[in-house]
Amino acid sequence: METRIYMKKMKEFRTKANYTQQEISDLLNIQRQTYSNYENGSRMPPMEVMIRLTEIYSVSLDFMIRGVESRLLSKEQRVLLDEFSRLRIDDQLEILQMILSKRQSMPQN
Repeated sequence: METRIYMKKMKEFRTKANYTQQEISDLLNIQRQTYSNYENGSRMPPMEVMIRLTEIYSVSLDFMIRGVESRLLSKEQRVLLDEFSRLRIDDQLEILQMILSKRQSMPQN
């Protein structure tokens, strides 16, 4: 694993998604210092940690390791998508119609 890429990506993903090291550590069920060591390169994260990070950030393992560009979701966007997916299909369609209606009423740039 190319150390510079995964270290850079771990920090980049975390900050872009608006997470603290403590929040990520809690999601990974590890100590904050352990996560900090992964992010600064003093320790190599085990594969199961890397896989869990890809799930948290909704990116592929290849992207995490090699750094190919992709769109990251913030934690707020993840919550929104999680909540949306729990709704009945009729409610999802109603929300989608509201979004489309809102976009149509927005001024064009």
